[in-house]
This record gives sequence, C-alpha cells and structure tokens, in this order.
Amino acid sequence: EEAAREAARAAAEAAEEPLNPHDVEIRFEDYHDEDTQIQVIMDLVDNELSEPYNIFTYRYFVNNWPNLTFLAWHGDKCVGVIICKLDHHKSGTYRGYIAMLVVIKRYRKLGLGRELVRRCLTVMQREGADECVLEVEYNNEGALRLYQSLGFIRDKRLEKYYLNGHDAFRMKLRFKKPCPWHEPQEDDGLFKAGLEFLEKEKEKTRRQMEDKSELAEAIRNMDLGKEDVGEEDQTLGLGLWRDGPLWLQYPGKYDPPKPEESSSPS
Repeated sequence: EEAAREAARAAAEAAEEPLNPHDVEIRFEDYHDEDTQIQVIMDLVDNELSEPYNIFTYRYFVNNWPNLTFLAWHGDKCVGVIICKLDHHKSGTYRGYIAMLVVIKRYRKLGLGRELVRRCLTVMQREGADECVLEVEYNNEGALRLYQSLGFIRDKRLEKYYLNGHDAFRMKLRFKKPCPWHEPQEDDGLFKAGLEFLEKEKEKTRRQMEDKSELAEAIRNMDLGKEDVGEEDQTLGLGLWRDGPLWLQYPGKYDPPKPEESSSPS
C-alpha cells in the first residue's frame, strides 16, 4: 500500500509542468487556528516524510510554540511547513529545535525551505536562544547543504535513528549574542564611568598631539645661522640626535665647513 501511494505521488509530480520562479507568488503565514490549519499540516507532513506522527505530537508543538510554526502557500495550496520549539535543555542552554521541515518536491528549488528556517531562527534569536539543533537523514544531501549554508555544523552521528533503519546527523547552530554594551541602562554607573574615562583619555591624547605639532612647527621655523651651531647645547636643547654635526644630519639645511686654505711660502 505504501509503495503504491509513493508510485502514484511520483506519477502525479511527473505530470505537473515545471514551475517558473518568476510566476510563483508565495504567501507565508504563522500558526493561529487549529480548525483550519492543523489538518493541512498533517496531510503535508504525512505525504512528504517517512516518519509517522499522531495528532498529539502536532498539538504538542503548535499549541506550545505557535510562533515557531510557519506555513507557505501558493494560491490555496499549502506547499511548505516548518514546526519548531524553544525550551530549556538539560545541558543548561536555551535550545531551539526544528522538529519538521517539509516542502513539496516541485517547490524545492525556490528557496522556500531556507526562508521557513530563517523565519524560525529569527524568532529563536529574538527570544534569546543559545542554540538550535535538528536531526537530518545522513544521506539527505539537499537538506545537509541547506542547513550548512545557514551556519549549522554536524554535531554527531546517530546510528539507526529513523524507523527505516537509517542513521541521522544531529546538526547544531550557535547563536551570536549581542554585546550588552549596545544598550546600557540609564543607571549603569560602570558604563558611565567607562565613558568618562574614554573621554579623558581622548582629551589627553589630543593635547599631546597638539604639543608635538607645535614643537615640530617651531623646529621648522627656526632660522639657525652658522654662528648658532655649537658643539654642546644645540641638539641637547631640542631633543635631537647628538651623534654628528648638524650639517651631516640635515643635508642642504646647513653649509658644510669650508676647508682651511693652506698658506704657501712667499
């Protein structure tokens, strides 16, 4: 019976015309009404996933975390769904979990899976989650590429995890935490003290730069004659090099000494 249903579904998909992404308008909606949505979700998941779930499993997720369930619609047809949860794990982390992600095969090249996952990750991060985990069949290359492109890494391999005997990879994404300094409290004395210290250091640096600039300008404007060039205090007073005469240290600025004229006997 299962094989016959799978063959019928494959034949129906093959008979459908390929989708033109430019002609497809997708509408996303969150979960808000069991009477109109839960049966749609169940039918879609049962048709696309090999793992069976009863209605109590669906209700556990969608009733406790309705903000982490999203549906994708093309016209009046539901073509994708994601179901997640977010709670405190025994490890001490606030962990998100992607329980089900389904996109009808004909719509899998439109980026719907990525958008559904992105919407749930956004909610998890906004709620303060530390991480998000999921399981994916070890040979599901499309799903592995999708999650890896979103930042998930393979955490461990779970042997014979699924009812069909296949292994699974547990994948994990760690959320980046915002820096607490971005939103200081009005009465945060430590933050204010830090700002005052930085302002003082900035002013101190500015004054030092001005002093150095004034000194450099004074040196440039000095008009030293040959009579000013002594052997003792010229370089010492300006804090310059003292290893050699100034005419060697500053070629072109000072004239080199003239050679003494030799006197010839008359």
